[in-house]
Formats: sequence, structure tokens, C-alpha cells
Amino acid sequence: AFSTKFQQEWDDTLKSRQTQLHGKEKTLMELEASLKKKERNLARRERKLEKREKSCESKEEEAGVGKEKKLLRKISCLEEDLVKEKERNYLYRCGLPEDLQDYDVLQVAFLQREV
Repeated sequence: AFSTKFQQEWDDTLKSRQTQLHGKEKTLMELEASLKKKERNLARRERKLEKREKSCESKEEEAGVGKEKKLLRKISCLEEDLVKEKERNYLYRCGLPEDLQDYDVLQVAFLQREV
């Protein structure tokens, strides 16, 4: 009688654990399916975003906005180079040694006052 009762409790415990495990496996599969769905949605959104960005870029290029910005940046860089070149020419005309010609005009003026 004792072993039958013990066997019945063991079987009930085992059945309960199997039911719990099955429930957890089912939940896990549902979570995995949900994750896959979310990943697909995210990939779709990323593709849509890329298409929009390309569309905006092409519209800007058609409108000349992209070209205008590029030209303005190039002009700005050229202006900076011109200023640097004028400073170098000024320093060269002042007869400074080449190792000091990389300093900007204000630094050189300060150094000349110190000497």
C-alpha cells in the first residue's frame, strides 16, 4: 500500500512537471514566433526608411540642393586655404625661418614681441 501510494504521488508529480514543462515550451515557442514577427517588421521598416532617404537624396539632387551644399563646402575650404596661404606669404615676406612659418600670424607677432 505504501509503495502504491508513493508510486501514485511520484506519477502525479511527474505528470505535473511535464505539464509545466509543456506550458513553458509552448510559451517559449510563442515568444520565438513573436520575436521573428518583430524582426520581420523591423527589417521592413528599415527598408522603407532607406527608400525614403534615397528618395529624399535624389529629390535634393534634382533640386540642386545637394550640389549647392557641396559647392558651398568646397568654397569654404578654399577660402580657409586662401587665408592660410596669405598668412604663410606674409610670414615669408617677414623673413621668418621656415620652421616658424607654420605658426599663425598672431603667434608670430607675439613671438616677435618677446624677442
